[in-house]
Order: sequence, then C-alpha cells, then structure tokens
Amino acid sequence: MTLKYIPNILSLFRILVTPFFVITFLSPLFSIRIFSLLLFFAGSLSDFLDGFIARKYNIVTNFGKIVDPIADKVLIVSAFILLNYYYPYYVRTWMVACIIARDVGVTIFRIILQRKGFILHANMFAKRKTLFQIIIIHILLIIHTVNSSNEVASANNNLIYILMIVCTLVTVVSGFHYLITNYNNAKSN
Repeated sequence: MTLKYIPNILSLFRILVTPFFVITFLSPLFSIRIFSLLLFFAGSLSDFLDGFIARKYNIVTNFGKIVDPIADKVLIVSAFILLNYYYPYYVRTWMVACIIARDVGVTIFRIILQRKGFILHANMFAKRKTLFQIIIIHILLIIHTVNSSNEVASANNNLIYILMIVCTLVTVVSGFHYLITNYNNAKSN
C-alpha cells in the first residue's frame, strides 16, 4: 500500500469506529466505558494523523476532501447525541441541534459548490472548532466513564454547561465564517 491512501483509510476508520464507540458508550460496565473512551480517542487521533500525513506529504485528494469532514461529523455528532441523551441538563438539545444544523448547512453548501466545480476544504477556524469539540467530548467521556450513575457531580455543572455554550457558539460562528469565506472565494473565481 502506498502512502497516498493512508489519510483516506484513516478517515474511513473514523466512520467505521463510530458504531463501536456508540455500543460501548451505552454499557453500564466501567471496563467497557473505558474502551468507549479509547475508541473515541483513537477516532480523534486518526483525524489528527490523516491531516498531518496529507499536509506533510502533500497528499490531497478530492475523495479525502469529501470523506474527512464527513468522518469528523459522524464521530462528533454521534458523541454529542449520546451525551445529550445521558446528560440533557449539561448537553442541551438546542446545543446539539445547533451543532448538527451547522454541519448539515456546511455539507449542503459544500455539495452545491462541488456541483459548480469547487472543492472546498476546512479552514483553520473550522479545524480549531473541531479540536475544541473533541476536547470537550473527551472531558465529558471521562466523566461518563467514571460515573456509573450517569449524574455529573454538582461542582462540575456550571463548568460543563459553560463549556457546552462556548462550544456551541464556536461551532455556529465557524459555520458562518466558513460559508461567507467560501462563498466569497467561489464568487470571485
């Protein structure tokens, strides 16, 4: 196998690991929840690695430009939906709806511009948004892993809620930034 396929394989790995992450997340057993956390970590690491390898060796494919952001969305949105289900007071439904709406909107926009001959890729703001989401999900997964009662300690309530508000705002703002920047770029070409 040549190096050029590795970033795409890592993106596909992220999609394939998601159902196993979901199944293990739902387990009441501590050891299985640890495995769930490790699966999410592996998926997150694959996101970093595929981007790093693609940039370092200048391996950019149209397939990768499409599959990489979809793989991110599949893993991250699945995690937020699960966290909303288990912790609805901290990961509110409106927050998850905003995150999903941003991703759906950007995906539709990407498809429209692709049909017009433009292939879009994530800008630095969008990449930082993804990193921020991944960090917050890891924090919540660690709490989920060590908490068999599915209740977050009261000392963490405000911090988690504030982090989720900031995460939601960053997500929405990055979506508008992405749409405006890419619309202006496509319009000028």
